[in-house]
Amino acid sequence: MSFFFLIALCFIITLISILLLIPISHKCGLVDIPGGRKRHFQNTPVIGGFAMAIGFFVTMLLSPIQWYHFQGIIFGTLVLVILGVIDDLFDLSARIRVIGQIIVASIAIYFHNEIWNLGTIFLGDPIHLGELWGYIVTVLAIVGYINAVNMVDGADGLAGTICFSQVAILLIFALHHNRTESDALTYLLVALFVFLIFNFPRRTGFWKYKIFMGDVGSTFLGFTIAWFCISLSQGPHAQAKPVTMLWITGLPICDLFSVMLRRIQKKKSPFQAGREHLHHIFISAKFNNIATTIIIGLISCAFGGIGLLLEYTKINSGYSFIIFIGVFVTYYLLMRKAWLVKKRLYCIRKYLLGSRN
Repeated sequence: MSFFFLIALCFIITLISILLLIPISHKCGLVDIPGGRKRHFQNTPVIGGFAMAIGFFVTMLLSPIQWYHFQGIIFGTLVLVILGVIDDLFDLSARIRVIGQIIVASIAIYFHNEIWNLGTIFLGDPIHLGELWGYIVTVLAIVGYINAVNMVDGADGLAGTICFSQVAILLIFALHHNRTESDALTYLLVALFVFLIFNFPRRTGFWKYKIFMGDVGSTFLGFTIAWFCISLSQGPHAQAKPVTMLWITGLPICDLFSVMLRRIQKKKSPFQAGREHLHHIFISAKFNNIATTIIIGLISCAFGGIGLLLEYTKINSGYSFIIFIGVFVTYYLLMRKAWLVKKRLYCIRKYLLGSRN
């Protein structure tokens, strides 16, 4: 089969999967019910993750991709799907979810996709991790990023848009070096695009179906993106510095750790739910869902764009890491003054609306 036929096939399979799973989700209770901190007004199917996984893996099965490269993704995603279904139905505790994510990270390591080289992030010799530290750092990276994606999934289209930008940038690396990953990343991008058709916020009701990705979707995307980040930055054929992958995934990571640090400072659990994330600030400043998603999506693209620029200008990993830490500290300090940021954003919004009038 030709590559373009497979792209079209991935689109169709994901689309059909969504349309078939919507009525099933209502019968099985796989819906997000309004109430509490949730902003939607009707029971919404949480089957986006299933549909993306089906479209992605069925297309991979039919493509000439060498499967042994992606066995870890297959088995890891299977565990995440089972865990996500149970979580969507019964709301698992954070401890059980993390244990499941550690198992998934261990599967990635078993299939030789692990972080063993951090590059020259401390401006000295390259840091090579041993077996133990390689395992610890890989587990922390995968589990951390899965939860980072899950935490930004708080507005229509937001997590999908952020992940779409990250997969697109990873695809640039893969295409540039003609890697095996380029086909797989293309299928993932197509599946994500189809999901966003049903999830991206809209002003009108021209499209009657609405779905969310659910925990299956956020964990599937977090795991696969983390997998490709490791694959493209480790080993003898690595095509990017490890710190570049930190930039590509930078916005969810900065948001996750800034929120956790602020909660710890307030002597609260860093894992409890709240309304302290970047998208909450935009929504509190009266930005609508579309504007919030587009602006934060562009910020995520900016993180990835800086990473690409620093990679292709061949700047030392240590300097790139220092710049990233500087950006994170700035982000954290701004988020500590969330009320002031919200006030400034509200003024900007009023000014822009006034300019349009």
